[in-house]
Parts: sequence; structure tokens; C-alpha cells
Amino acid sequence: MRKNYCTILRSSSSADIDSAGNAGGLAAENDGLIAQSFATGGVSVEPYAGGAGGLVGGNGGTITQSYATGGTSTNFTYCPGPGCTSGSAGLVWNNLGSITQSFATGPVNNDNGIAPAGIASINQGTIGNDVYWNKDTTGAAAGVYTGKPMPDANGLTSAQMQQTASFAGYDFGQNGVWAMPAGATHPVLQWQVQQ
Repeated sequence: MRKNYCTILRSSSSADIDSAGNAGGLAAENDGLIAQSFATGGVSVEPYAGGAGGLVGGNGGTITQSYATGGTSTNFTYCPGPGCTSGSAGLVWNNLGSITQSFATGPVNNDNGIAPAGIASINQGTIGNDVYWNKDTTGAAAGVYTGKPMPDANGLTSAQMQQTASFAGYDFGQNGVWAMPAGATHPVLQWQVQQ
């Protein structure tokens, strides 16, 4: 999906994306609501401007109870060096909106000197304390590259990602939003298990 202005609920995508500009595993831009959704495909962006997010490229709306596991990468021949803000991140490239109760696990790769970000390459919005990234699989030491930072403690190890206790505020109850099936490497949405 190119742009979302409405509501995306209980949706998923496994498509691999290759774009010249903003790109995300579920939507390139979100100005509406994305809830209880996920993306597993890889996202690659090249040249010019913009960036790649495992779930969304640019977020000006609300993302909640969602996650991304696909890898993200950039190939910015025309945007090298420390003055460039085009990059990729585990969940979104540029966050201007709100993100809560979400996580990312996919590997993040930039070839222009920008450090990988577990959640957002640029954060000018709000990221809740219940948003996490797998620091082992993403390769990201920080949740945000530039802008409002995230607590380093929200970067979890692969072992921590398998423990419900690591996810403060997540409801893993029988009627809750989240589930942790036996052998799972991270939480999944309850509706996935029930299908």
C-alpha cells in the first residue's frame, strides 16, 4: 500500500518491497491508524531521498500493537555521509506520529554511514515505553538514529524476546491481543494463532 489515511486492522504483508523513495513492509506512508498488524517481507530503498521501515516508511498517524520482522536496507549512492538522514530502521523510517506496543526484529543495513536504528531512523513524534527491538537480529544498538531517543533498555536480546515478562503492558491472556506460542522467537498477535 502506498498511503494509508484510514484504518488498517488485523492485516499482514509478506511482500518484498524495492522502491525509490519511502517504503514500508505494510505501507509507504501512514496518516491513519495501523493496529494489530504485521509485515514480514524485506524492504529496500534506493537512491534519492526517503527511507525504509520494516512496517511503514513515514508515519504521521498511529501505530499500535503491531510488528515487523523483515529486513530493511538502503542503497543511497546520491546521499552519502553524515549530512544524510535517509536510512532504514526496523519499524519505521521517519516517525512524526505515535507508536505504542510494537516491536521490530529484522536486520537493518545502511550503506551510507548511517547507523542502523531498531525502531525509527528519525523520530520527531512519540514512541511509547512499550516499544521494543531485538538488538541481536537488527544489529541496532539504539532504537532511534536521530531525534527523540528511546531507552537503551528497550533493545532486547533474542533470549529476552522469547519471554513474555520482557514486554511490559502487553496482554498475553486468553482474551488478550498477544500470544507467545511454544518455540516462538517473539510475540505474535492472538488473531494469528486463532486462524
